[in-house]
Amino acid sequence: MDSTDGGRPAAFGRFVARAGEGRNSLPRIIFGSLLVVAVWFSGTLALIAGAAYASTLAMLPDWIGSFGADPLEGLRNSRIGMAVGILTLAAIWPGVWLALRFLHRRRLDTLYGAEGRLAWGDFTRAALVTLAVAVAVSLVNLFYEPSVERSSLPLSTWLALLPAMAVILLLQTSAEEILFRGYLLQSLAHRFRSPWIWAMAPTLLFALAHLAPGARPWMGALIVFAIALFALAAVALVWATGNLGAAMGMHFANNLVALLFLANGTDATALSLFIMPPIEDQGWTLGDALAGGLQQIAMIVAILGLLLSRRSPVRLRDASRPARSGDG
Repeated sequence: MDSTDGGRPAAFGRFVARAGEGRNSLPRIIFGSLLVVAVWFSGTLALIAGAAYASTLAMLPDWIGSFGADPLEGLRNSRIGMAVGILTLAAIWPGVWLALRFLHRRRLDTLYGAEGRLAWGDFTRAALVTLAVAVAVSLVNLFYEPSVERSSLPLSTWLALLPAMAVILLLQTSAEEILFRGYLLQSLAHRFRSPWIWAMAPTLLFALAHLAPGARPWMGALIVFAIALFALAAVALVWATGNLGAAMGMHFANNLVALLFLANGTDATALSLFIMPPIEDQGWTLGDALAGGLQQIAMIVAILGLLLSRRSPVRLRDASRPARSGDG
């Protein structure tokens, strides 16, 4: 793979250089990040209010649940609350756009990749590989983890729900990628050469955003470790391709399996066919946490090996070459 003089792959170097098409000072990055959070928070409140209003008017199907009298409680304890909670992250998209437009003075497509567009071929390949690996890991839990149960969600309802939830998850996962592996990674990599800053700072923020405060210490550590490892895998895909396409595809497929096939949670909030106890459940042991960590390592190694190894039949295209017309 061709590299720049700084040791970065050529495509990644071009991707990072696009941050220089606008104003990219550190204060702008900080205020831009705060603006994204403010827009996301506002969008979250609007979505919760809208869903609660629809629930009050009985505009939602019975199987998806109801907010009841307390919207915040309903958000935590209903299927509609779970779906809305996931959808709120889509509000990151307009936040990033506003930050780029008014603080950085550049276009949103400068975040997509070195060529200014998403590599949909990479997205598809990464999604299919991740889907296969994640389902295989879930099947191990399905057959060998005694706490796994079938949720009360009927198969016919789950199938009807699948298209809408796939769209919601696409919005959610792409929004997280456009912020953490797009805006933050690219902006910081343009300002700092050290990956300890541009790779690790967004990774730590992403992992800490998934903290489970009520979990036992070892399960809390497992979540931070698993999410950080996943985030570093997404960084590796952006580094190798100079594009967000593969990272978005991996994230999308991972969340499809983790939220719609086998999920940690309660039956009242389940959008998945199978469930395990929530991460906060006090029955999880240190051994469970270690096993979970090993599973995550195995999954990430398998995904990156299949997508990046030169001997893999499903490896991503060599993004260090200029994209040809028609490339995915």
